[in-house]
Amino acid sequence: MSHLSRLEAPTALSPAHKVPPGVLSGPITSTMFRLALPTIAVLVVQTLVGVAETYFVSSLGTDALAGVTLVFPVLMLMQMMSNGGVGGGVASAIARALGANRHADADAWFGTRSSSPAYSASSSWQRLFSVARFFIEQWAVRNQR
Repeated sequence: MSHLSRLEAPTALSPAHKVPPGVLSGPITSTMFRLALPTIAVLVVQTLVGVAETYFVSSLGTDALAGVTLVFPVLMLMQMMSNGGVGGGVASAIARALGANRHADADAWFGTRSSSPAYSASSSWQRLFSVARFFIEQWAVRNQR
C-alpha cells in the first residue's frame, strides 16, 4: 500500500479545521441537497449554454449543425475525463490527505514538480486523445465521399 493511500484519522479538529454547522449532524437529505446546489447550478448553466450554441450554429445551416453533432460526444468525453476522472480523483486524494493532516502527501499530488501524479495523469490522457484524434482524422479524410 502506498503512503498516499494510507488512511490516518486526525486526532482532533484544530480551530483551523472547523466543520460548517449542519454538515455532520442533522438530516442527511437536506444537507446533501444544500451541498449539491452549486453543482446543480453549474450544470444548468452549462446546459443553457449548450442550447444557445446549438441555436446559433443552426443558423449557419445543417452542415454546420451536423459537424457539431459529430464532434460533441468526443468533446464531452474529453471534458468528463479531465473534470470528473482526473480532476475529481486528484481533488479527492488531496482532500483526504489534508483532512488527515498529511500536508506533504497533498503537496506530492499536485506540487510544482512535473513528475506529480496529477500532471502525469492529465498529460497521459492528453496524449491518448491527441493520438486518437489523429487516427480518426486520417480515417475520415480517406473515407470522404
